[in-house]
Amino acid sequence: MDPAIIVFGLGIGVLVGMTGMGGGSLMTPLLILIFGIQPTTAIGTDIFYSAVTKTVGGWRHFRMKTVNMELVKWLALGSVPAAVIGVAIVSALENQIGEDRLDSLVYAVLGGTLLMVGIITLARALILRNLVDERDRFDVERRHKVAAIVIGATTRQCVLEHDVTVRAKVPLLAKVMPFVGHAPIRARGTVGGSLANADPAAEIALAAVTLAATLVYREGDTVAECAAADFFIGPMMTALPAAGCLTAVRFPVWPEARIGVGFHEVNARRSDFAFASAAAQIALDDAGLCRRVALGVGGITPVPLRLDAVADALVGSRAEEAIIRDAVRAALSDIELLSDLHASADYRRRAAATLAVRAITDAYRAAEGAHAG
Repeated sequence: MDPAIIVFGLGIGVLVGMTGMGGGSLMTPLLILIFGIQPTTAIGTDIFYSAVTKTVGGWRHFRMKTVNMELVKWLALGSVPAAVIGVAIVSALENQIGEDRLDSLVYAVLGGTLLMVGIITLARALILRNLVDERDRFDVERRHKVAAIVIGATTRQCVLEHDVTVRAKVPLLAKVMPFVGHAPIRARGTVGGSLANADPAAEIALAAVTLAATLVYREGDTVAECAAADFFIGPMMTALPAAGCLTAVRFPVWPEARIGVGFHEVNARRSDFAFASAAAQIALDDAGLCRRVALGVGGITPVPLRLDAVADALVGSRAEEAIIRDAVRAALSDIELLSDLHASADYRRRAAATLAVRAITDAYRAAEGAHAG
């Protein structure tokens, strides 16, 4: 046997790993066209070889729990009967048309298969790549002289976490992103998915409410908008119509030069949903006084809350701790808080007040350190 088969096998293994196409679509043609093996023998050899290697690989993936058994069932319902029928067809054709004509037919089928695989691979490289780029795209736009960043609903969370534009234009959103779940969750989770899920403790929802973001959705041919404060109506409940689909979220961009942000949360374990959280963004004037303040709390009520009363109390001040503490306590005093097995309402009230003070203090200090202009 020609030792070159080992080299070709190595090359095919690399191509399979890079492209994801089936090894049979490459190995069988090589055995026939390069090494001159009879088509039916090449097919049988490749099938048997694949059965051995895929059995070992399949068992390994099964042990790793990376096999979707429901998907396997549906694939088997179509492919197993088809494979049996395919072998029967080859046997019947060999008896009917003879071995030589069968070889010619196999050549034609393999040629058509290779052409189809090539087209699919090319489409995957060109078209699918563009689709993936599209789902991770967001734009900076200006409407009525107010700058905003528009983020597509299918944008992955990890994109926002590391994007320099988001960090510069919407720093509070960038600040909360590392606290969203774990890294694998952020790698696959989307911004729209988190918002539509409407968990009261979700960090992206809290940032949207705190910064007065606008959510865009489509219902049929109609495009509509909803303020973040009105979008969340209860735990896991939104104002999205039954036939509506969230398409984007628009975050306003503050024009001030000296902006700082702060975020704190408390939970049972790192990256678990928070029992209480607080997010703040502050803009200072040239004298170091608060020009604009946004404070939001999450995890303590059925929906994230923006505490505008606190912001009003801090505008024009240097955000002294005593002023912050009194304003936060006053704002939380009349709010009915959640109480469950994880944390009582009293605990959430005390925790939220402490976290809010810390978030505002951090935001003010960060704004002080920002370079004017």
